[in-house]
Amino acid sequence: MALLPVRSKTRLAFSVAFLLWLVAFILLLNRRLAPSAAESDSHAAGQPPNSRFLAAEFINRVEQQQKELQQLLVESRQLAEALRAQSSIGGNKAGGIGEPTSPRPVMAKLSPADSLPASIAVLVIACNRPTVRRSLDQIFKYMPTSGPHQFHVIVSQDCGHAETASVIQSYGNKLVHIRQPDLSPISVPAKERALVGYYYISRHFRWAFDQVFLTMNYTAAIVVEDDLDIAPDFFDYFIHLGRVMAQDPTVWCVSAWNDNGKSNLIDTARSDLFYRTDFFPGLGWMLLRPTWLELRTGWPAAYWDDHMRKAGVRRGRACLRPEVSRSYTFGRVGVSNGLYFDKYLRFIELSKRPVNYAAMDLSYLLKSNYDSYYLDRVYKLPSVTLDIALGVGSGAPAEVRVQYNGPKEFVAMAKRLDIMPDFKDGVARCAYSGVVPVFKSGRRIHLAPGRPWKGYDVNLEVIDCFVVF
Repeated sequence: MALLPVRSKTRLAFSVAFLLWLVAFILLLNRRLAPSAAESDSHAAGQPPNSRFLAAEFINRVEQQQKELQQLLVESRQLAEALRAQSSIGGNKAGGIGEPTSPRPVMAKLSPADSLPASIAVLVIACNRPTVRRSLDQIFKYMPTSGPHQFHVIVSQDCGHAETASVIQSYGNKLVHIRQPDLSPISVPAKERALVGYYYISRHFRWAFDQVFLTMNYTAAIVVEDDLDIAPDFFDYFIHLGRVMAQDPTVWCVSAWNDNGKSNLIDTARSDLFYRTDFFPGLGWMLLRPTWLELRTGWPAAYWDDHMRKAGVRRGRACLRPEVSRSYTFGRVGVSNGLYFDKYLRFIELSKRPVNYAAMDLSYLLKSNYDSYYLDRVYKLPSVTLDIALGVGSGAPAEVRVQYNGPKEFVAMAKRLDIMPDFKDGVARCAYSGVVPVFKSGRRIHLAPGRPWKGYDVNLEVIDCFVVF
């Protein structure tokens, strides 16, 4: 049997549910109009009916039929929901917002043409970790060897570390090994000496991006650092979400990472669920050459990832990110000295569930669709307190909105939910228009600011969970 489009299946489901309800309602109406057996016998015997008896019986019958009608309506709604769930592909399921299955018309569609270039660079940033082999082995294991896109692995090495260079060269012509030529010391202020590693990294990224986009002339690159594991569908993920980025100028990166992707904060069954976010996630991400040409003129001397999170650099654009991460960092030891690793990063869940991307309509991620669908829906959800949202068996729906009023309240809620509480240029991790979704104790919770929302406060930052202005 030919498969129907998602919208056609949804209409069919509702039509069937409505017809079933209509038939049941007509049968119930016939029962109400037909006289009871006792009344028929009384009239047949020629006995006058007792008016009090008839009034009481009539009231009882009305109440009983009212209960039956209410039960019928409940069952009709349940049937409609069940049919809609079965008819949607990757759509709304318990625990999160997926593809739109709302009757709201979609205002924009993805172009049927493949908008990504045929050749895509996989830029691996390396320095002095021989364990880069772990990352490279996974890249070659999961990288497609056929299809419309060819992936070329380019390992850019800084530091001049001989053992790491030997590991990279052992892959022969499967990859291109380039080396940062400038290994000179970097002069930094005295208070920054302990953080000089961030200066070397930023210098290396600039050089490596120039090599890939300007010297080798690639138009798209996936950036992977030398301490990342990747999911089996890592490349399919970037191919399909990269098409959204290539078509939508309000999307400037695709990231494999969910900052709040710990197993107790996500729906691990929803590898097919994706979001827009105003926060640059990094840790396995894709960008296009025009974005690099824009970034390179103001590239910072250090802390390049925080630079990407600045409002003046982001310019209102978003990244795409998954519910379940497609990358996992195993690099506890590095320039950050394990910052956040023990508390957050080591608990990130790596997706292992297959996703049928070809059957999904990812046009809901386009800004014009997402803003009218996702945000409108969040603000139509029941508003409850965090206590109710976290209460198992509290009777709250499977998806709720919890309003926060200001950054201090958000930080307090974030600590209770065990999500990352920090802000960068006023943006919380995973936030989109201030809304941060979490899946906790079987319930989808959207932390949302009150409306009208005034935008992000770029003067805000959080240090050790204390709000600072």
